Parts: sequence; structure tokens; C-alpha cells
Amino acid sequence: MDSENIDPMYESEYLKKVMANIPIGLCYVHERTFLWVNEFILKMLGYTYEELVNHSTRILYKTDTEFNRVGELLYTKKTGVVSDILRKDGQVVTVMMHAISEEKRTPDGKFLSPHVVTISMMSPELLSMIGTAVPMIKIR
Repeated sequence: MDSENIDPMYESEYLKKVMANIPIGLCYVHERTFLWVNEFILKMLGYTYEELVNHSTRILYKTDTEFNRVGELLYTKKTGVVSDILRKDGQVVTVMMHAISEEKRTPDGKFLSPHVVTISMMSPELLSMIGTAVPMIKIR
């Protein structure tokens, strides 16, 4: 099948299924509020969709200091970051996060910058490979 014969609706539905079920955490965030999360994030963190969507990402951090540090690195400096975040049951999960911004304007001219954020669980082996002294990876 060539690309000219692919039904756009099928492609869109297919991509929605992939995004929802890919084995990496994906979420759509605006002003540090969850707008959408995929199934993997729900399983990884133990929350329901309703417990995360339309709520602040602050729920994932033990301290305001860590919440602010991650925000600065992800959204201002545009770097990936390793952080410890909290599951609903209080267990700590070490993750690597990256944010990709999608700048838009609302019909009334306001500037929006929602982000797609990926969240990957980090194994102790992988952490030792990247080193904890330099936990950031520059996003181009």
C-alpha cells in the first residue's frame, strides 16, 4: 500500500492507539497541568486518568524545590532531566523526562505553549551508565 492510498482517518486513529499504548510515558502538559496522559503513565504511577488530567504536575514531586528544578530544565533550558517522582502509593520512581513544545495562538491572540512530555523509567544500570553528576541531555 502506498502513502497516497492511506485513509487519513485510519492513520489518525492508528496514531491515537500508538500514542495511548506505547511503552513509554507520554503526556500533554500546558502550564504544568496534565491535559492528557497515556496508559503507560497510569500504570507506572498508579493513578487513574481522572486523578491526573486537569491537575498540576506538582502531584508527582516530593518538594517544591524539585518541581521548580525540573520545570526550569524542561521548559526554560530545554534539556532532558533525571528526577525522582512519586507514585500514588508514595514509592519513588527515577525517571528521565524530555519536553517538546508546540507553540500555538488562541483565536483571541493569546500565546500558548503546550508540551508533549516523555517520561521513561530509569534502571539503576542505565543511571550508572549516564552518571548522576550530569543528568541532563541537551535537546536540539
